[in-house]
Amino acid sequence: MLCYLPRRSLAERSAAFRMLVEYNPFYLLSAVFMLGGLFSLNNSLDWSPLPVGNVLILIATLNVYEMLLIGLAVFLYQRGVRRDATVLLVIEAFFLVDAGFLNSEILTQDLVVGLIVNALLLVLAAAKVAVVFRALHLPLDTGPYALVMIQVAVLIVMPAVFKFVSMDHNGGLPAVVMYALWWVVGGVVALYGILLGKIDFSDSDAPRICPFGRHRVAVGAFLLLGLVSILAHLCTSNWVYNVRWYTANLAPVLLGLAVALGSVESHVLHYRRRLRAELSLPFAAVMISAPFPSALVFGHVDFAPVTPLRLALLGASLVYLHGLARFRETTFAWLSGTCLLLAALGSSVAGMIENVMIFNRTVMTHTREFVPRRAVNWGVVSVVLAFALLVVGMALSMKKTEVGEVEHR
Repeated sequence: MLCYLPRRSLAERSAAFRMLVEYNPFYLLSAVFMLGGLFSLNNSLDWSPLPVGNVLILIATLNVYEMLLIGLAVFLYQRGVRRDATVLLVIEAFFLVDAGFLNSEILTQDLVVGLIVNALLLVLAAAKVAVVFRALHLPLDTGPYALVMIQVAVLIVMPAVFKFVSMDHNGGLPAVVMYALWWVVGGVVALYGILLGKIDFSDSDAPRICPFGRHRVAVGAFLLLGLVSILAHLCTSNWVYNVRWYTANLAPVLLGLAVALGSVESHVLHYRRRLRAELSLPFAAVMISAPFPSALVFGHVDFAPVTPLRLALLGASLVYLHGLARFRETTFAWLSGTCLLLAALGSSVAGMIENVMIFNRTVMTHTREFVPRRAVNWGVVSVVLAFALLVVGMALSMKKTEVGEVEHR
């Protein structure tokens, strides 16, 4: 006869087995092996190119793996296994943002095929993120979904721009193109505050009041990993295309960060801290843009050239206008006008000083014609000023009279 032993409950199993079930490291190990396999099969370890067909196979394989991740995460979420479902969604977010650099690789190999494939991948990414949001009962018509898709679009468009420009520069890349894309990064950073500033991501048991708070880890992974991937792709391209790094590249990020911090609500960051951030960060952006190299200058060099300093001043002026709208402080209006005036004065610090000196000499030349030179002329001026000051004094006295009448009433 066969004897059937009763199944032991989870509490009766060994501590090691309970820990294994509780933390379930196999999803993370699966992601590690998938990423390692992608880099190995893509020849990323020795940086040698791979045929287009092989890259397409890897892209298809990765997308099948991502669909399995999403399907399993949705299944576990519906079964109430939220922790494992969240781990799977974080892994999916990691691969969604081109962690294996496959989208960039296909563009490097063939621009036309890469554009077609990446357009399809953008549509597929929109569908995958929509499935995740719907499974978590999150709305699609709010900031998080839009911001995720904007970042995915930047990740797809950025390598295409690099490839297209490098074809006309013998495989190289002008530093000004890289600088322009850092302005795109700054815009994405600003969107974090504009699109997410009013959303409460704190943990809550009331999904109708705070639908994102209950899934803040998964949603945060889709949001933050997108920005991290953009920075990784941009910095890697700086090395691949042998483009020199300049500190002025960080100025757009500082401006975007100022808008982002100024846009969040008081429950996220204190009022005074947001105020100081939107006041100081644009100033820092202007300071690091002042000693700009000639490689970052574009436009007509002899007539109103576009320089990092001028762009930083114009950007700072817009940021201060945003601060004026948010905080209703007149300081922002004065700073915005000052930045706009400095941007109009010149494209560099030396140019601004020279233009100020030219303006000063011009004013002094024309005012000399109106300065009295004889004692009689000075006498006339004194008499006119006496009458004018008498009128001003009378006007002030009348004001005091009006105030006294109001107090007596």
